[in-house]
Amino acid sequence: DGTGPVYAFAVTTPVGFFLIDTGIGPPHPRIDELYQPTRFPLDRALESAGLDPRHLRGIVLSHLHFDHVGNVQDFPGVPVFVQAAEWDAAQEPGYTIAAFVDAPGIDYRLLAGDTELAEGIEVIATPGHTPGHQSVLVERTALVAAQAFECSEDLTQEALSRLLPARAGNVSEIHLSHDHRVWRTKDHRP
Repeated sequence: DGTGPVYAFAVTTPVGFFLIDTGIGPPHPRIDELYQPTRFPLDRALESAGLDPRHLRGIVLSHLHFDHVGNVQDFPGVPVFVQAAEWDAAQEPGYTIAAFVDAPGIDYRLLAGDTELAEGIEVIATPGHTPGHQSVLVERTALVAAQAFECSEDLTQEALSRLLPARAGNVSEIHLSHDHRVWRTKDHRP
């Protein structure tokens, strides 16, 4: 029906936290006309989770579609990790909302494949949904697959093994960006 959740994720470490995606962002005429989103302010969500933005170590953008990058401009100077292939794709007109991606103060760090960001936090190139889509593997057991899968019904051991050939057996927890089933079972306070 064209509606559904858009999740952002926080991964905590002893020395701060990483955000994975930043949500839809501020009002935008095209987005508001097409989707009429209900926004949950990211700053309030972080506060309610007990996370202080001053301890944000980095942002991993799974890809550069508008619903994943909308609030990135709220964190100037924080390293923002994106696959170079995704950055290149986003330069095409209509790929995303340029005002979100090109906002001043964003400190992009372009990656070329799998990269360890911190102990136990690894960015994994998972192209498919977009040319430079990436997922995040946490402690080798939790995977923020973002849009590598659309919904939990798509998750099978075979599909996971194709996505992470050498690591699939260790993954016991998977999180997706738009999983309707999770939305229907969770408390939605920001």
